Amino acid sequence: MKGIESHSFNVENRQFIVWYDSKVIDKKMIIQAVEEAGNFSVKNWGITK
Repeated sequence: MKGIESHSFNVENRQFIVWYDSKVIDKKMIIQAVEEAGNFSVKNWGITK
């Protein structure tokens, strides 16, 4: 799938892998959102634990 990338996070001792379309959302926006909120629900993301 072209444009799909992944990034892993450790949030409260739980690891998340976030898959996202780099043409739709920027990795910096994802990192900022996770750091600020600690949880997330955004269209076009597939989240695994």
